[in-house]
Amino acid sequence: MKGDFSVPQMFNKISEKYEFLNHLFSFYLDEYWREKAVKLLNDGKILDVATGTGEVIKKIVKHKNYKIIIGIDLANEMLKKAVLNKNYKNVFYIFGSGEKLPFKSNSFDSLIIAFGIRNISNKILALSEFYRVLKENGVLVILEMLGPQNFLKYPFFFYLKNIIPFIANLFTSQKEAYIYLYNSVTNFPRRKEFKEIIESVGFENVEIIDLTLGACTIFKATKEKNII
Repeated sequence: MKGDFSVPQMFNKISEKYEFLNHLFSFYLDEYWREKAVKLLNDGKILDVATGTGEVIKKIVKHKNYKIIIGIDLANEMLKKAVLNKNYKNVFYIFGSGEKLPFKSNSFDSLIIAFGIRNISNKILALSEFYRVLKENGVLVILEMLGPQNFLKYPFFFYLKNIIPFIANLFTSQKEAYIYLYNSVTNFPRRKEFKEIIESVGFENVEIIDLTLGACTIFKATKEKNII
């Protein structure tokens, strides 16, 4: 979620080039990562937090038997682009924060957030909200770029820190957004620590699924019962 004081504005400024640059910098692996994450969701009512330009929703429509999909984000220019991308049936976009979801408790069968949890200031509050709005036996799927912890670690972070901002500067005046990307990835909790944070708000059966040698990671969890 484009979560604190200046982050939504930053994403608004790169909204026109956002999808193109994501594909470019990930060598189109971002499409594969989203697809893998979406396939873990339950069918039914699905919430996409930090929906951005709606890339995850395209995958949900393709792969899931959904009743309704809602995408929520704080970057209004990204939402405008999402609405223009496709006119899907029973898909809705709203402006709002992952830290204060405008939905009743026990509303959704699945909740997904892709490349957005890094940008939320109060992660425990957001995760508590995710737990609240999910139904019992609901599924949470978090897709995030954490970086590999193997022999690819140093080249990966060199690419993230130096190459991506340089190339981004050729296509957009918002080089700072891609410097922010590096900082937000390196400041994010490590896998086991974040797994414990997810469990701390009540989620169970937390799985860690590394993709592409650890470049990207999925956290899958379930809400077994209501505790909040």
